Amino acid sequence: MLRLAWISLFVIAAMFWMDIPAFGAPQPQGAKIDLSRGVTFERYLTTGDSAQMKSALERVSSLALSDHFLAFVRGIDIPLVLAVYTELWCPDCARTTPFVHAISQANPLIKAVYFPRDELGRVFMRAQTGRSSIPTIFVTDKGGLVAGDVYVEYPERVQALIADASEDAARHKNDLRSGLYDEEIENDLRKLMESAIKELKER
Repeated sequence: MLRLAWISLFVIAAMFWMDIPAFGAPQPQGAKIDLSRGVTFERYLTTGDSAQMKSALERVSSLALSDHFLAFVRGIDIPLVLAVYTELWCPDCARTTPFVHAISQANPLIKAVYFPRDELGRVFMRAQTGRSSIPTIFVTDKGGLVAGDVYVEYPERVQALIADASEDAARHKNDLRSGLYDEEIENDLRKLMESAIKELKER
């Protein structure tokens, strides 16, 4: 009987785990982030060691947004906040956060705020996405109210490739970290902001 109970518990847990939302999952209404807990990009750079800081700065200085994505970012005409849960040691964050920084530099209406994956962050991310993977990026209004979808860990295409058991997941992760999927990062960040803008303009 006890064994049957354990098996049932395992099956339920597995079903819950398999139902994890990927990029594009709508967020529960009313979710709010305390933006005062976040830090600027400059402060975020000081959260790691000198090698991590140097690597992050090199990525930022070498990144150039594509012309069409830059035009989209500059055309955004309402205030947005990109709330990024990230850590300087994380190789996937190191690929994505420079895009967030570049977006905030390209349009004064867009602010980027960086948060650690501490316990408060883990609890919030799990409540919104079912995961606490980083980077996780939300878009909020100036008051921290979440709007639109969410970006979790990898672009949608890369998530699909990694999830395919016939594919080499490690290779796709390394390809992302080397810059092969930068276009997909831009595409998904654009979709993220578009979904937020649509919701904010309807409020």
